[in-house]
Amino acid sequence: MRWMKKMTRGGPRQKVHFDSDEVHACTVTCGGLDTVIEKSGFYAKNTVFLNSEVVNNIHKRGGTILGTSRGGHDTTKIFDRIQDRGINQVYIIGGDGTHRGAPVIYIYNILGDQKAWWLKVVVVGIPKIVNNDFPVIDRSFGFDTAVEESQRAINAAHVEAESDENGIGFVKLMGRYSGFRVMYATLASRDVECCLIPESPFYLEGECGLLEFIERRINENGHMVIVLAEGAGQDLMSKSMESNTLEDASAHNLLKDVGLWLSQNIKMEMQMNVNQGKLKSENRNMILQSLLLERVVRYLLLKPDLCRMNSNASEWIETHKCIIGEHHEEIHSTK
Repeated sequence: MRWMKKMTRGGPRQKVHFDSDEVHACTVTCGGLDTVIEKSGFYAKNTVFLNSEVVNNIHKRGGTILGTSRGGHDTTKIFDRIQDRGINQVYIIGGDGTHRGAPVIYIYNILGDQKAWWLKVVVVGIPKIVNNDFPVIDRSFGFDTAVEESQRAINAAHVEAESDENGIGFVKLMGRYSGFRVMYATLASRDVECCLIPESPFYLEGECGLLEFIERRINENGHMVIVLAEGAGQDLMSKSMESNTLEDASAHNLLKDVGLWLSQNIKMEMQMNVNQGKLKSENRNMILQSLLLERVVRYLLLKPDLCRMNSNASEWIETHKCIIGEHHEEIHSTK
């Protein structure tokens, strides 16, 4: 067993590493690890005590009972809070932005010029992002529910589009840089004619363009459903609209509304085709739906008797529970 400054490296163990009577763990959901908002997450004075009674029915509720935020990152303040509360295990739940902050806390934990207490703090990252765009892992918890809920919006758009002459249903889903959720929802629904994702560029006009495809499908079926990720087509809008340098609370560039932009272009194209006699009538029903709320259905954590982690994350990989991180000695496979 390898030691680093009196702390073992993270990895599966045959027995529990910590004495349960000495554990003082905290869980943080996206708090105090991003930008802008300062008084949240680690900085908040109030805490929620988690026991079996508190978490018994949370799988039936949406959101997070701990609350979530986009907060300023002050490593010294975070460690002061951890020290003041006597915490020796920190579980950080969140997406890519949150996990960029988790290693900072870990490194500060190892190298920071602090008192002896910093030697006893364990930092564990738990990927949680409904877009499922976290590398390596099979799926993040909440992703299955997000796909399931997305199908409801797709079904509603399909019903409305099918009910109208030359109806086109739009469903815009979360997906800034990736289309995992859009793709899975499209495949599960089977009512979608066109799926647009950030990873696959498209163009509107010309042979094999999107407008030509829409015209062909409308002539064949009389209706269609388009599902798109919020990050799809941003390059096309940048060419036809003014440059947008505004940022959100996470320092990401604000996305342009691809659904609204695309629907306007399709309306103009269909009106022109009606005038030229290519379509029976102008599209009367353009539906734009956004489904941006998800429910968390389960936590995918390793069993406590197998896991002692530091600077690592825990998730499913190729249907197996795994620890993601640095190489560990004496790792016992659970496969």
